[in-house]
Amino acid sequence: MPATTFLPSAGPVGSAIAMGLVIFIMGLIAINYQYMIKKFPDTGGSFTYALREFGPDHGFLCSWFLWLVYLSIFWANVTALPILVKFLFGPILQVGFHYTVYDYPVYLGEILFTLGILSFVGLVAVFFPRLTVVINCVCALITFLAVIVIFSQVFAYSGTACLDPPFFEDARASWHQVFNILALAPWAFAGFEAISHMDKGENFPFRHTFKIMLLAICCGALIYTLLVWITASPTPKNSSNWLGMLDNFAKSEGPNSNLK
Repeated sequence: MPATTFLPSAGPVGSAIAMGLVIFIMGLIAINYQYMIKKFPDTGGSFTYALREFGPDHGFLCSWFLWLVYLSIFWANVTALPILVKFLFGPILQVGFHYTVYDYPVYLGEILFTLGILSFVGLVAVFFPRLTVVINCVCALITFLAVIVIFSQVFAYSGTACLDPPFFEDARASWHQVFNILALAPWAFAGFEAISHMDKGENFPFRHTFKIMLLAICCGALIYTLLVWITASPTPKNSSNWLGMLDNFAKSEGPNSNLK
C-alpha cells in the first residue's frame, strides 16, 4: 500500500497530514460507538445497533455493507500470503496447474497453502476464541514494534534524507492529495470497533472502550504514516527520489519483475 496507494496519491507529507486528520474523524465515530456500547452492553456491533435503533430494513442494509467491507479486506489479505512466501522463500509454492489473472500466475500450490491457512485460523477462532484474542493482541503488538524498529533503522541509515522533498505528488494540488487519503480512512480502519462485539459476560470495563478505540486509531495512523516514510526514504540507485522509484516500479514487468 505505501508504494501503490499512499505515495502516488499524496506523497509522504500529504499522507502524514491525512492520517492526522483521520485520527480526529475516526475519533468522532469512536465516540458514537462508545455511546451505543453503553446503551446496549451485550454483544453489539454496527448491525445490532442499526437493527435495534432503526428497525430490520436499516439492519439489513447495514449487514450488506459490512459484508462488502470485510470481503474487500479478506481477499487482499488472502492473496498477500503466497506473495509473502514467494518473496521470502522463492517459488516453492508454484507447483501444479496454474491460471492467470491480470498477467499474474496463480498456482495450485499457492491455492492449497492459502486454503490451509484459512482453515487453521477458522478452526482456532471457532474452538479456541480466547486463544484467538491472545494471538490477535500479540500479532498487533509485534506489528507495531516491528514498524517502529524498522523506521528507526531507516532513519539511522538515511538521517535527515528521509525528510527531503518532494513532499507531495507533483500532479495535483496538495489539498486534493490529502483528501484522496482521507477517502480511504473508512477502509483503512475497518474493524477498529471490534471491541463492540465483546459479550458482557467477559466482565470487561466498558467505560474504557473509547480510550482503547482511540489508542488503536492512533497506533494505526502511526503505522500507516511510518510505512509511507520507510518506503520513501531509501531510494534505489537508479532513482533520485521516491517519485523516480515509483516511475521505475510502474515501468517494471509486474509480478515477474526483479525490481527491488
